[in-house]
Amino acid sequence: MSNDATKKTLLSDYLNENDYKELGHSIILRNDTSGVSYLQFEDIQITELKIDSICLSLPRNICQLGHNITFIIYDSPLKKVFKKFPNIDTTNGLPIIGKVVEFEVDDELVHIELKFTQFKEHSWNEIKGDYEQQQIRISTLISEVKK
Repeated sequence: MSNDATKKTLLSDYLNENDYKELGHSIILRNDTSGVSYLQFEDIQITELKIDSICLSLPRNICQLGHNITFIIYDSPLKKVFKKFPNIDTTNGLPIIGKVVEFEVDDELVHIELKFTQFKEHSWNEIKGDYEQQQIRISTLISEVKK
């Protein structure tokens, strides 16, 4: 067996269906300081997950530095269209309450960090763990391809 054929066989050992499944979550939020809800989940992008905070990019004029935000994280793809912000006690998503601690504006978007003040730590760690595992799978695949 040639060296190239061996590489192909080894590379195939690292490929599986889960490597190609998109991992994603959708977020809707309510600005508790202003009382305004934002339900267009397509416009809110997760940019970073931290131990007890999340970084988001979202349209301008939804929040400001220091505002209190309630948001709900749902598994994607989210097929439901919300007409009003759901009750956080009965939702099937993960509700989290936080405060805007970082706030940067560019031409079209606001980039914020929400520091959690109330959240289900175990559920949050599960979501973070899913992203960490996905990153490990991708990194492993890339390193094998580079060999």
